[in-house]
Amino acid sequence: MTTAQTIKDTIEANVESTVLPEQLMQLIQEANGKRLTTRLADKWAKQLGATIYIRKQYGMTHLDINEYWRQQYKTVETGKHQFDFLIAHQEVNVYIDAERIRNSNARHLEAANQRNYNRELQLQNQDLINDLAQAIDDYKDAQERLKQLKDRFTDWFRIEKNCEIG
Repeated sequence: MTTAQTIKDTIEANVESTVLPEQLMQLIQEANGKRLTTRLADKWAKQLGATIYIRKQYGMTHLDINEYWRQQYKTVETGKHQFDFLIAHQEVNVYIDAERIRNSNARHLEAANQRNYNRELQLQNQDLINDLAQAIDDYKDAQERLKQLKDRFTDWFRIEKNCEIG
């Protein structure tokens, strides 16, 4: 049985921290108009207590935070927030444009805050969570029943296709 607690735990586990991205964005804002250099990235890394690499690839420049790219885009359980910021759509003579950087990285900033807000609303709505738990249980029961019935029908694959269940 799917429990409401399992759903709540899943939602809570996916709350995104925006502290480090916001701190980095503040440093980027302070450096607005300056050229992006490894010296600047190293300074930011020291201030944030993070590792920051400048990655230039496919005509774009990114800042990789806490080994994000080196882990092949997988957030490993290091206890550190890993992400990347798109800095520019060029690889040479990259200057900091804080507004463009904020807009290009909304997934770590405003969009993450919106997702967290939506999660909080979901967690506060016990009826919604209970409805989802019941729907998941009903779905699992229906899948099991279909599994039991399909061997009894010669044309199961056509029934499955025409009834849009496969």
